[in-house]
Amino acid sequence: MRVELGRSWTLREIAALACGRAATRADIQDRVVSGLSVDSRVLEPGDLFVALPGERVDGNAFVGEALRRGAAVLCTRIDDPEDAAVILHDQPLTGLQAWATAYRGQLNAPLVGITGSVGKSTVKELIACVLGGRPRVHATPGNLNGQIGLPLALLGCSPSPRAAVLEMGISRPGEMDRLAALARPSVAVMTNVAMVHAEFFASLDEIADEKGEIFSRLEARGAAVLCADDARCERIAERLRQRSVRVVRYGTRAMSAAAGDHLRLTAAAGGPGGHYRVSLRGTIRDAPPIALELIAPLPGRHSALNVAAALAVGLVLGEDPHVMSERLTTFRGLPMRLEVRSIGLPGGGTVSVLLDAYNASPASVAAGASTLLDMAAGGRAIAVLGDMLELGPGSEQAHRNIGGLLAERGFSGIFTTGALAKYIHDGAGASAARPGMLCWQATHALLAAAVVAALQPGDHVLIKGSRGAAMERAFSEIVRLLAEPDSASAVSQGKRTACQEFHS
Repeated sequence: MRVELGRSWTLREIAALACGRAATRADIQDRVVSGLSVDSRVLEPGDLFVALPGERVDGNAFVGEALRRGAAVLCTRIDDPEDAAVILHDQPLTGLQAWATAYRGQLNAPLVGITGSVGKSTVKELIACVLGGRPRVHATPGNLNGQIGLPLALLGCSPSPRAAVLEMGISRPGEMDRLAALARPSVAVMTNVAMVHAEFFASLDEIADEKGEIFSRLEARGAAVLCADDARCERIAERLRQRSVRVVRYGTRAMSAAAGDHLRLTAAAGGPGGHYRVSLRGTIRDAPPIALELIAPLPGRHSALNVAAALAVGLVLGEDPHVMSERLTTFRGLPMRLEVRSIGLPGGGTVSVLLDAYNASPASVAAGASTLLDMAAGGRAIAVLGDMLELGPGSEQAHRNIGGLLAERGFSGIFTTGALAKYIHDGAGASAARPGMLCWQATHALLAAAVVAALQPGDHVLIKGSRGAAMERAFSEIVRLLAEPDSASAVSQGKRTACQEFHS
């Protein structure tokens, strides 16, 4: 991804802050760069290309291409640097992070850091919304939340926004401390702890402790915002209170004023399209007593918790609660995250699709399933699922458990693809509540054909999988088949052979 820098920089300035060496003529050192990327394919003239070594590709191999595109380069070596716009650094990533760290100190705005196993991106967007939205608020573009992405996101921030709202994601021990040292958040949010990116952690407690490092670098008089409904978040909140850190808790649990800053929500189904009616009560330092009634802008009970997290941050930063509530009415979610689509059937009628295919974990699939059941309101609910990746040694059992859970929750059909998702199929098949339609297929295209053969007017369909499962391809193929009457007819005629284990 390419980011537009929040301000213009000369190569001389970047080299000084990155602790690198501008290996070029003095006049070239005064060249200004306005964009930044670690991908040479998206560079524009006037950008800076950071040539990072990778597992499969070494960025230094693309230095020549970057220079030909009119970009400057931060790299480890170059054959003839004299006439090239080049900054040399033994470790370009370290240089990029040092530059971003220095720029963080120049920002004249509060920085909100967000971590958690599920929902970081949605919470980030909700916080940006309640604070006034883009461009008033700078928020992480895309998923730039890791060791490479966070520096890019930070350097894309203008010097004086209302706030910078940045995701901070980890997959290995030790990563959060480095991210927190770079961001030094004014407000840090921890949404939950679940079995996500678990390959390099022995337990959920280890994941919680690593994520909890976000609070170790809070600014003086900063605030820690945590979900009171998550036992591990509560454990971390207690530790922080013992260190006299300001803690703000939100959730559905009963919380008294004696417990400090808190925002309690009551969420009730009954809003349109699976959206929840939310009632919020609480006390936040320097804010009037909170009493709000609203409808969550996204479907699902878990969305109500995400709204509460965003409002808690806004209250800490001094926003008016009723103004924030009004801003939420304009909120539009991210693509492939709780995205509701209506698709027409060739014979008439429609099906509702909950396209939540950006990523998946056991916790988020369970939440997506609950959301779909709310939307279906007793009608047929169908799950179309791909692999859940990076779950570590317990991956197989986690997939089986999801299959059993969906069967027990009363899903009419479970359609899966992927080597790991086969265990979802097996788990559902072993359940006493085995669904009437159970199908695993080797490809997105074959899976889509089986789904289309099963659809009836009024069905509700959840499509979900990890990023690597690319389940949006299955969705696109379903849409294509339904839009082409001949294809849909052929699928319908072949309904009994579309999937070897199709039961109706």
